[in-house]
Amino acid sequence: MRALSFEILELIATLLPAKDLYVCLSICRVWHANFQRALYRTIHIRSRRQFKSFCRCLQQRSGSLVRELILLNRVGITAQELDHLLLFCPFLEMFTLSADGSWKHLKPSAIFGWKYLRKLSPLHPKLASSLPSALACQLTNLTLRGDHARSLHRDAALLPLFGSLRKLQALTIGEVKDAWACSELPLDLPIIHQLLPELGYLELWNVGLHSFLPQNNFGQGAAKLHVLKVMSHLSDWHWLSYFAHTYPNIRTMVLNLRLKVLLERTMTRAEIVQAQESFLVMAGSYHRLERLSIDIPPKLWPGRQFMNTLNRKGRLLKEYHCLHEDWTPQMLHSISECGASTLSKIHVSLWKGTHDLLQAVQPLANCRSLESLDLSCGREDFMIHNSCAFDAILNHLPSVKHLTLHMCTLYISQDMGNAHGLRRLVLEDVRFTTAVLDYVSQWCQEIADLQLDYCMKLRDHLQQEIRIDMPACRFRSIRISYMCLSPEAKKRCDVDSTIFSLSQLDRSQRQRKNTDPDGQTRWYHMAEKHGNGWPDDDDEEMIRGRYLRGLNSQEIMRVKSFQMELSHWKNLESITRETYRTKSNWEMDLPYGYITIRCRSVDTLIFNYVELNTNHSDYFFPSSSPTSYPGTL
Repeated sequence: MRALSFEILELIATLLPAKDLYVCLSICRVWHANFQRALYRTIHIRSRRQFKSFCRCLQQRSGSLVRELILLNRVGITAQELDHLLLFCPFLEMFTLSADGSWKHLKPSAIFGWKYLRKLSPLHPKLASSLPSALACQLTNLTLRGDHARSLHRDAALLPLFGSLRKLQALTIGEVKDAWACSELPLDLPIIHQLLPELGYLELWNVGLHSFLPQNNFGQGAAKLHVLKVMSHLSDWHWLSYFAHTYPNIRTMVLNLRLKVLLERTMTRAEIVQAQESFLVMAGSYHRLERLSIDIPPKLWPGRQFMNTLNRKGRLLKEYHCLHEDWTPQMLHSISECGASTLSKIHVSLWKGTHDLLQAVQPLANCRSLESLDLSCGREDFMIHNSCAFDAILNHLPSVKHLTLHMCTLYISQDMGNAHGLRRLVLEDVRFTTAVLDYVSQWCQEIADLQLDYCMKLRDHLQQEIRIDMPACRFRSIRISYMCLSPEAKKRCDVDSTIFSLSQLDRSQRQRKNTDPDGQTRWYHMAEKHGNGWPDDDDEEMIRGRYLRGLNSQEIMRVKSFQMELSHWKNLESITRETYRTKSNWEMDLPYGYITIRCRSVDTLIFNYVELNTNHSDYFFPSSSPTSYPGTL
């Protein structure tokens, strides 16, 4: 093992997760050097405690290994701490600071002290206006938030900034969370391509594409652009023709477009046909197209004609995402014909002509390389009619590793099944019975990630228990958000279960004290600190007061002995949760069911956006963001 070459060790280091790299650090000195280099290459910091621990590690001569430093969840930084980073991390290439308040207190001369800096994200206007020419010439990645870009545009500093970034290869303007905001940023794409000749990645969110473009007069093409992502309102359909004729070497294209109200009302049939022909031009001229994501008004999408054009031109897609209101199984036949040997990811929404998900799955069985499938049945009122046998889906798709289903009702058609290599299962707005999860436990024992969002368990023999019994599975993550009980498929409950238990069989020998009598299980209840209700528009504030409290033995017996009565089931559809209970009122959550989780082990468990410490402490508080990021420290 000591004789392994440097290249092999580097390859192993890039493939292993962080926790395994820590184990490999103690193998031998040769391994220690290589795995430590991979471990410290990219650092994610999500709290001040982690940042202070990181600063202590820098003093041990490990800072020279850091290439990317990302501060998440509003982790602030002082000017003195920034000076320490400049001293101990001299080879930093990427620095991301998510807090606007932190940017305002930093001097431009300090942030620009890194000689090898290649990427800043996001860049504050104060720093953008004082960007030194030496750093501007070497920057390859730049991200501007929408409000920052608008500020630079008002000061007539946006185009001069682009003019100084001659080596820029990736540009992102705007943010996904405010993509449909009212205030738009007008951009002149032809001029941007002239100022940035090396641009290969362009991502625009909430950018106003409203300048009139004369048809067939698009100027010089951007041959080096390989990735285009646009989310915007359109006031001129000629932009579709511009995209079709200007980017001949596109590999990845994401178009999420909405029509301006005036354009939608005045658009003639001839203009609609010409807009559809623009997509046919894309299908014919994009000879390197591999990944396509389309979310546009259905009347502008040519549908099967687009896929047939790809087939005639011999295009082989690898990923396909398309959300429309007119999907049919016939369309999925065209998709499978286009990438039978290459398609690895498909994400479609089925709205029309489909009352059984199996009708959509059967054509996709021809895609031999399909590894990730995301199917949605569209509106919630279709959920009852869109039912499917979960075991039949897996039998038709033996190669799928990641499966995501939205807005449907699942059942099991037969008791016997076949072993399946499913690794990740995501159910969102799905109604199911215990038999579905039992089938996963028996036949999908390689599953490592399970995510259940806004799901409802229908009434069955387990009554109020929602059982996730997978004793053979070792999970990387389990995420459960707003799981409810439902008396029948046509009824909906808006009060989620807040009581759950976790049993990790691999830790049974270490968890025999202060636990359930079986020596393996701990019970928890999600409570609210003050019970102040639900904020209207701030997801971070919504979860800030939540925490998970461990239940004692008497409380556990109270949960197990509670019996659901007919009146409790009738009340499920008429009650709406306004807040989580406080610690003293936890018994009021008993009629809404409880969740039991049994597995070999789980690295990360997130319940209603609150991350549980699987080492079984008594109290567990959430991070400051609904999204949990893995920290490497």
